[in-house]
Amino acid sequence: MSDTPQRFLQVIVVGTDGSDGGRRALDWAGRLARASNARVHAVHVLTFNQELLRDITPDTMTTWRRRLRHDLETSWVAPLIEHDVAFRCAVVEDESPAIGLMHAADREQGDVIVVGAAGHRSFAGRILGSTSYTLTHQARRPVIVVPPTWRHPAAA
Repeated sequence: MSDTPQRFLQVIVVGTDGSDGGRRALDWAGRLARASNARVHAVHVLTFNQELLRDITPDTMTTWRRRLRHDLETSWVAPLIEHDVAFRCAVVEDESPAIGLMHAADREQGDVIVVGAAGHRSFAGRILGSTSYTLTHQARRPVIVVPPTWRHPAAA
């Protein structure tokens, strides 16, 4: 048995898309990473069918993808920078955001996946499903869904 203490969490995979839910997820994960000395892997998933129209010409493909990566690596991860935690960013492509996050968590050997709930309460939203719903039912790792109403007690 080793005398070195084992960390409970080493890698936190966070799904982000620049939305309020993504920001809440990054804020929550940043607080958890700081408390557990874990690193965060901020992931934005592009889906094949949604991004196809933007990729029609190589000129538009490089422009919007470069801008997306810049936003991810700067403004989107601002909560992680504020919490002064180690992080990496990735833009990945997969068939859905949930599948892409599960694949990223597998590649990074993530201990937990964190996403922000969008708060869709419509019938169509429930029928069509959502990233958080799919993750909580299909992921092989623990999933934390940060609700739309979550605010850190100090910020409330």
